[in-house]
Amino acid sequence: MKKYLFSLLLLINCTYLFAQLPLGSAAPDFTVTDFDGNTWHLQELLDSGQAVSLIFGLAEDAAQVNSGLINITNNQYAINGPNGSNEVIYFFVESNINNTADAITGIAPGYTIDYSTELDCPIIDADQSFLNLYSISDSSFFIYGGYVNTVICTLGLVANYDATNVGDGVYSNLFCDALTPGTDVIATINGIYSNCGNMSFVSFSNHGTEPIYYFGYTVSVDGVISDYTWSGELLPLSTTAPEDFIVDGSSPHFVELTVNLADEVPGNNYSSMNTYEREDITNHLRFYITVIDEDHFSYFLAVENGSYNYSGDVFLPAGQESIIDIYFPTIGCTDFLGSLNLSSSNISSAVYLLADGTEIALSNSWLLNFESYNYLPLTVNEIVPITLSGFVFNDTNENATMDTFETGIGNIEVNMGSEITYTNDNGQFSFPNVNIEDNTEISIIYDNTLWPICTTGSSVPINGGLNGSFHIGLSSNEPTYSLSADVMDPWFICGQNGGLYLIIENQGNAWASGTLTATLEPTLTYTTVSPTPVSFVGNTVVWNVESIPAGAYAYFTIGVLSPSFEQLGQSLITNYNIVTFDDMGNDVSNISGSASGLVNCSFDPNDKTGFPSGVDDQHYIHNGTDLEYLVRFQNTGNYQAFNIRIDDQLDSDLDFSTFEFAGSSHSCIPIINTETGLMQFYFDDINLPDSTTNEAASHGWLRYRISPYDNLQEMTTIDNTAYIYFDMNPAVITNTYSYTVSDLFFGVNENESPVIKVYPNPAYDQLTISLKENSGQVYVQIFDLNGRVIRNFGKFNSRTFQLDLNDVASGLYVVQINGKASSTMSKISVMK
Repeated sequence: MKKYLFSLLLLINCTYLFAQLPLGSAAPDFTVTDFDGNTWHLQELLDSGQAVSLIFGLAEDAAQVNSGLINITNNQYAINGPNGSNEVIYFFVESNINNTADAITGIAPGYTIDYSTELDCPIIDADQSFLNLYSISDSSFFIYGGYVNTVICTLGLVANYDATNVGDGVYSNLFCDALTPGTDVIATINGIYSNCGNMSFVSFSNHGTEPIYYFGYTVSVDGVISDYTWSGELLPLSTTAPEDFIVDGSSPHFVELTVNLADEVPGNNYSSMNTYEREDITNHLRFYITVIDEDHFSYFLAVENGSYNYSGDVFLPAGQESIIDIYFPTIGCTDFLGSLNLSSSNISSAVYLLADGTEIALSNSWLLNFESYNYLPLTVNEIVPITLSGFVFNDTNENATMDTFETGIGNIEVNMGSEITYTNDNGQFSFPNVNIEDNTEISIIYDNTLWPICTTGSSVPINGGLNGSFHIGLSSNEPTYSLSADVMDPWFICGQNGGLYLIIENQGNAWASGTLTATLEPTLTYTTVSPTPVSFVGNTVVWNVESIPAGAYAYFTIGVLSPSFEQLGQSLITNYNIVTFDDMGNDVSNISGSASGLVNCSFDPNDKTGFPSGVDDQHYIHNGTDLEYLVRFQNTGNYQAFNIRIDDQLDSDLDFSTFEFAGSSHSCIPIINTETGLMQFYFDDINLPDSTTNEAASHGWLRYRISPYDNLQEMTTIDNTAYIYFDMNPAVITNTYSYTVSDLFFGVNENESPVIKVYPNPAYDQLTISLKENSGQVYVQIFDLNGRVIRNFGKFNSRTFQLDLNDVASGLYVVQINGKASSTMSKISVMK
């Protein structure tokens, strides 16, 4: 009812603008003779129980009449006319008094339609007096687009004066059905036509046949009751909205309304109650829409006081359900939502709005009118994180649109605020759990030598997070073909099944093919190979590499049975070669490489490893060494894992902006926050089997590269630990892989010193130093690796002497011997 009354209110307003006959007024009686010579009396038709529809049009407006009348009127005339239910009699009123019978029959020059044969309903060739009777002028037709329709109810009242909706206005008795004899007022509490601060008001419509001059009404707002009166003239089918009742819309209210007609009006004993309850919601609205013919869903949103406005338009394909998500950008009052260009006659399935988890059927709600602007006043009390996704694509035709034949570009860096991710092999990227209050745009970082043309611009505004709007196009007129190969650190576990993974990356800008050859360790037993190779002779495997998209990866797996514990610690080497072809099949590059892995006899399937591995147990590295981390995981439960997330908090000594995703065993969404250093890797829908069901397929991994800051202090430690979440289970925590940064460690090596011998090393309580030649008097000090002096031992004159280490703690130190002409250093380890 609310939606109907709103439509009626719009209709009434339009009518008063252009028509002289007000709604609810008495229709002038007439007697006319139609084109076939039949005489018609309005009052006789009404007395017989028939409503009358007068369609005022121009014979020369062939296109409008053909689409609006001939194709539709005859069907409706058959249903509602004399040969159907006989509820409505239709007349086409030729309203150009200069038109002759030849114009109506299509004989006159420029007239092509014979309305006398095409239309089933009677035709009235009107004179000026008839047009004056119903206040019709030539200007009306130009205003309304070709025709004017007046519906006269059986009670003799003008119930509709419309030229904007052929379907309802011309062919239905909807408005007449709403009338009841006597006085009848319908009251509605609306949340439309208002700003956020003044959202609810009362409107009254007279659905009776008699004018109403006075009535009282009572409103209860959250239990507080107020009495009001209204006076004036409210004609049948007219609406009024008194200004004395307006509810503050800045918070939800429960409102009840009762209307009582004045005692002095006959038939006044009418009472109605309507309830309006507005609920605060989150900032998420969802629409499910299926249309018969392709269409567009358009909207406009405005936030309180106009502080934020934006609009959007979504293409709707025919015959399939489209899901449209709209996210209000901020907490506060959202003034209205307008919908355009989507008519209810084109909707083939129920339409729902999802507000705070509750579905509301829009077709039965006043909240949205698909035929014109309507308003949805809501107060957002919670911002819901959303997922924003899009594509970086190869815009081959450079039209700034991702066409169906165009493909995505993989491994492109995508930035949103402080977060970074990368496109997958299909060019798609996603940012889960986004607060759109905190972000304004999405942008990409790319190699402009490979992609010199960015057709869409390298950034797109978020603008509320409407689905499907974040597509960025790149293009190049010069193809580059470049495949690279790598071997993922394999699992070689004593006597167990494991895997050897070879990874191919297309580093060019065009689809590329080639051949991959791997020469494997002969001591391994090979169980499976995927995909099927071209050949596998001895320990050499050859694959065809088929059409890899730009930026994408291809994975080649060899299942192995590792050697037994007798080969513990043995390094197993894999050599590989990748040849790249251009689109003509010519070799354009040939790259070889190798990788090794150790045979391990004690193994945690969920672990973290760094590359390079570093020296000694402390994993010493030089300042400025670029690092690569490998996280391996295995589902050792008793059921498949549907989704896996890996959290990795980077050490603060790493430069977060240098993060580079280097691949994974399964499709993965990597997200790094460059402010906090938190990395999250989402393996959605991985469906990883458990190890008891399929051991070989129960493994997964990911790799990434990152650089430390320059010039870190000596002995700085860089620690990293990964947290692996299998579905909703608690985290599986990997080992912590630690690096120690020390240039001094690598700058001192006893094997490089020709003049000193230090023993035992490691030392315990005493250290012996032997000089290879007599250097005279020397001065001896011990430093830690931060360069701080730990002990001064004074002067020695002999070639061999002992140092007392009883008060030196365990650790790594440097002994420095200063002579008259030179200075010598040696690295020592002290153990207690």
